[in-house]
Amino acid sequence: MQPKQKVSKATICRFGVLLLSIQVGIGAVGQDVSGSDQGIVEYSSRSLLRSKPLELSRDDGVEYRLLLVPELDTQRHVIVLDLVLRRAGESANSLNLLEPKENWHGSQPFSFAALDFVHGAESSPRVNTRVIDVPSLGIQLEIKVAGVDVVPISSESSSKLPYQFSDLKLQIASRPLSQTRPKT
Repeated sequence: MQPKQKVSKATICRFGVLLLSIQVGIGAVGQDVSGSDQGIVEYSSRSLLRSKPLELSRDDGVEYRLLLVPELDTQRHVIVLDLVLRRAGESANSLNLLEPKENWHGSQPFSFAALDFVHGAESSPRVNTRVIDVPSLGIQLEIKVAGVDVVPISSESSSKLPYQFSDLKLQIASRPLSQTRPKT
């Protein structure tokens, strides 16, 4: 019988980082932003990674990342998820390329509120297939809610109570803006 080997905390941490790196690599990597592509962006409160991004690449090699970023209430419940498009490698506080350039107010097509999905995606008061033009990249994104799960923040059951996300799964299709505009 072999003696037991001790495993250091540093080794366990390195193994955890390796597993996380492998999990981050899962997804639709290397998609061409200029072509018509599809992929999935997911958020799950039950996952260690929380948000599973979708990576897009342009013909010139520039890479972008689409991911769901939580907006929290004061008790840290995820009540809104924003779909964020950034150049790969940019910091978490860099500009969301889906935000309009001009002044804007009200709800945006890249924001998903848990309260909108209390009765499921089909009964949502918002359109479940949203279209966002991104003129700076020359693309249009079509975003479809493929799956959603929200739960009340309080144990009391009432549709007037705030809700939080457990899961949100978005199906994303990108196509060049030139293919979406009627020719005049």
